[in-house]
Amino acid sequence: MFLLLSLNEDGASLGKSYRRTRKWLKEEHTFDVDANFNTFELTIRLLGGLLSAHWAEYEVGITPGLGTQEEEEDERFRASQTGASDANPASEEQGRKPFERSTRRNDEDDHYDPSDMLYLHKAVDLADRLMGAFTTRSGLPWSNINLKTRVGSSSDQEHGLVSTA
Repeated sequence: MFLLLSLNEDGASLGKSYRRTRKWLKEEHTFDVDANFNTFELTIRLLGGLLSAHWAEYEVGITPGLGTQEEEEDERFRASQTGASDANPASEEQGRKPFERSTRRNDEDDHYDPSDMLYLHKAVDLADRLMGAFTTRSGLPWSNINLKTRVGSSSDQEHGLVSTA
């Protein structure tokens, strides 16, 4: 899971791998796992990665494998200034102006839709599950969390210590 989301953070250079990972995350992935996980690692790697992916995809408009929406708009604008009509035939087909913001050009089978806010929904699900790690008198989290039961616990390896790094 860590590897897939770490790869996902570099999705702009991965193209189809990014879309396959996103599709898997949307259709098959669940955090409902009855096992203990390190709270710190889940927070910085998974929760941070999901929030970063949401920001990049939804807020900034980074298009996996194709760059940002701004780059596409710049390309269309330059083409409109030089009179090149074939720079983005999709915009003409859809009736958009040359530099109007648009969604990514879709492959038929990838079902890519950033408006579904997939990463934000996954981040909220994970954050809700992590809350059980913070049910301590001090407010410092347990070192481990069971994502299914949402119960925090100490780790034998860390002798009950928490990591606040």
